[in-house]
Amino acid sequence: MNFLEFMSTQIKRKDIIGDLAGDMMLDSKLFPSENLANYDIQQWRKRLNFKAWNNPTVLEAFETAVAEFKSVE
Repeated sequence: MNFLEFMSTQIKRKDIIGDLAGDMMLDSKLFPSENLANYDIQQWRKRLNFKAWNNPTVLEAFETAVAEFKSVE
């Protein structure tokens, strides 16, 4: 399972990680030519830094999601 697949399983959460998951799913549908499904964690981190303008809340949610993803790998 890659990171985007993991996040797709988190979309129903009622917290910031669920919100981030929804945004990531929408992003992958809006930009299919970017092949976001194959992005690794570093590529997602770079994309979020750009898209979220270094928003600490979004970046903290991302890092929490990464830690959860790594714990189930």
